[in-house]
Amino acid sequence: MGWGHSNIIGDEWSLSGNSKTKKEAKKILKSVFGYSSFRENQEDVITAIMSGKDVFTSMPTGGGKSLCYQIPGLMFDGLTVVISPLIALMKDQVDDAISKGIPAAFLNSTLKKEEISEIYSRLYRNEIKLLYLSPERLAVEGYIDRLHEFKVAFFAIDEAHCLSEWGHDFRPDYLFLSHIRDNFPDVPMAAFTATATNKVQDDIIRILGLKKPLTVRASFDRKELNYQVRPKTVVLSQISAFIKDHPDESGIVYRISRKDVEKTAAHLKKRGIKALHYHAGLSKEERTKNQELFNNDEVDVICATTAFGMG
Repeated sequence: MGWGHSNIIGDEWSLSGNSKTKKEAKKILKSVFGYSSFRENQEDVITAIMSGKDVFTSMPTGGGKSLCYQIPGLMFDGLTVVISPLIALMKDQVDDAISKGIPAAFLNSTLKKEEISEIYSRLYRNEIKLLYLSPERLAVEGYIDRLHEFKVAFFAIDEAHCLSEWGHDFRPDYLFLSHIRDNFPDVPMAAFTATATNKVQDDIIRILGLKKPLTVRASFDRKELNYQVRPKTVVLSQISAFIKDHPDESGIVYRISRKDVEKTAAHLKKRGIKALHYHAGLSKEERTKNQELFNNDEVDVICATTAFGMG
């Protein structure tokens, strides 16, 4: 079977899958997401998950990884838990899901107690199909036990390479995900990443305890990424000049400290660039407001620490 630059490895499982499952998945693909056909590998990943099989999937950004767990989340009779390390992305995905009529919610450090209480009430009423959690939330003592109060049908682990490449020093709570299998031995689990070497793949499968997973490896050719390294001289002038060279484009400028973030945003504003700053020292309301303005293209540039997306 030809898969272009992709490789699919099935262990004691047939890619033909269940025709009823595939028919239902295609119906949801069209009615909810507006697509008439699946991209390469998506249908086989979804069919495997719906068959109760674990999955490891490496697809490039833009390859449609989110559909691979959102569609099963709608098909399963129960709750799908999505572990994501990126708070900004988590909010974007939930907002997008809700706009499509998908009952979704997230729990992370940005929410107030009242908002968290309301989400739990909805969970107890079985009104949520997709629940997004940060790894830090899952690692809170007793939290994984609390998930037993809900009918969890499926776990999706996004940005799974964090388990191997950065797990010990960057996001240590990611390693707590190894406890999911012990606590939910019969619940299918799928790991998703945009980039993973064979060693990283093996680490992810081992740490999560994936059982004979369907393995999908798409091409490593990341055409959407371009890396440039330039000598750092007069940094603020360099940043503003680079942005001026890319009119009508949006982007994120990451700086190490909050002070540098604010200084950079002020510098860009003085030069007529629509820019805002974002860091953990801002109030929740201001962070949310600035993120929404950026998402809605009302500003072109966000100057941020790693609080934009992490934490």
